[in-house]
This record gives sequence, C-alpha cells and structure tokens, in this order.
Amino acid sequence: MDHKDTVRQLRFAPDGSLQLASCSRDHTLKLWDLHDDGNMYKTLKHDAVVNGFAWSPDAKFIATCGSGKTALLWSAETFNVIHRLKGHLNTVVSCSFSPDGALLVTASYDTRVGVWSVITGQMLASLGHLYPPPSLIFAMGLNGTFVRSVSFCPNGIHIASLADDGFVRFWNLLDTDEPSEIDTVDSGLCLKFSPDGSALSLGTRSGQVNFWRTPAVIAPLRHLCRMSIRKQTPSNRLHELGLPNALEDYVAYMTL
Repeated sequence: MDHKDTVRQLRFAPDGSLQLASCSRDHTLKLWDLHDDGNMYKTLKHDAVVNGFAWSPDAKFIATCGSGKTALLWSAETFNVIHRLKGHLNTVVSCSFSPDGALLVTASYDTRVGVWSVITGQMLASLGHLYPPPSLIFAMGLNGTFVRSVSFCPNGIHIASLADDGFVRFWNLLDTDEPSEIDTVDSGLCLKFSPDGSALSLGTRSGQVNFWRTPAVIAPLRHLCRMSIRKQTPSNRLHELGLPNALEDYVAYMTL
C-alpha cells in the first residue's frame, strides 16, 4: 500500500541490494524491493511524522527521526526498534550515520545536534548552537536557531550542521566543545558531504546550491584503528575481541 501523505525522503540501501526506503508525513517508513517489481514489503510505524531517515553503511540499521522529539533506531533485519533515542527537546529533522556505523548524529529544532552510540542508544555528546545554552522552554519553542540538517563526513572526523541562525558549522568529533570552522549562509535548508568527504554541498530555500571544501585534518592513528575495527566487527560482538576494558570503551566510542 502506498503512503497516505507527503513522502519526505527516499534512499536506497547502501549495500547494492536495491532495497528502497521511503518516509512520510503519515508516520511511517516503508521498504520496497526492486527485485520484486518494486513491491512494498514492510511498513515501520513511527511515533509521529517522519521527517527523515538514514541507512547505516552496512544496511543493517535504519534510523528515523520525527516530530515527537525522538529518533528511533531499527534493525533492518528483524524490523524491531532497537533504541528510542530520547534527549532532544523539540522536533528531530535530520540524521546521519558515521562511516563505520558506530555513531548516529541527529539534528533538532532544540538548537542542538546529538551524537549517539548505536550500541547503547546513549547520547555521547551534544553540539550546541546557542551560547549560553537555551532554557528548556526556549529550546522547545520558536528559538530562532532550529538546526535543519546534519551530515557525517566520510573521513569519520567532521560533522556539518546547518541552523536557522544563518551559519553552517564544521565540528570535529574528537573536540566537540565548539565548531572548528563556521561560515555564513542565507536561507539554508539541507546539506550533504561528497562521497570522498572532500566537499560539502548545501541547498537553500532560494534555490541555490553552495559548496565548501572540507577543512583539512589528519585523524589520530588510534581513531583510524577504531574506525577500522568497527567497520569489521558488529556492535554486538565487540566483547568477543577480548579487549581491555579501557580499550573496549574507546572502540565502543564511550570516550570520543
């Protein structure tokens, strides 16, 4: 059965399986199989309007974000909700997985970007776009700094965010206290890194598409090793590696 309201986003699974997901204002995300004449084979019901979603790089998870202040992390194999990511104070509108699939970032109208652990569902960091941080009531209302879009860079270091205050921000995952780079933009609405992570594209309400070169950075060797391990090891099997507790916490991103 087709969606019953506006379709907000379409994305193919990144594993080349020709599985297509679509999200809608009708509170659902639907999965379609192009190997089966494009038939819909599963409907996932969200708590509210689904504003956006993301596939994990290995296509084993789907994250949905909606108007109910909550993002949901689903198994793309069992179609069960694994985690309800609670912590935002306003509508959640955008989400993006890290290239190793270990982290999820979410953008919200509460002036923040959340960085979440896929393993535990815990918020590991909050990237604030207002200083000092807004009061609870202000964050839940028309605060003028709605974060509209977020994207995780393929280099595993940078996160880009776009807010209604007229700024696009580049964040360094390993130092989230403040943005590493800031630039201005008029009427920004969405953004996305290039597949190689060298450029950031940004779309505006006025019809423009802008481009930025990603700030150059050399990732620490230990972070590159962490990403390599996470790409090869499913989150639920990290304990089988027999790592010392401190090292396992680092690989699990308990410490950024």
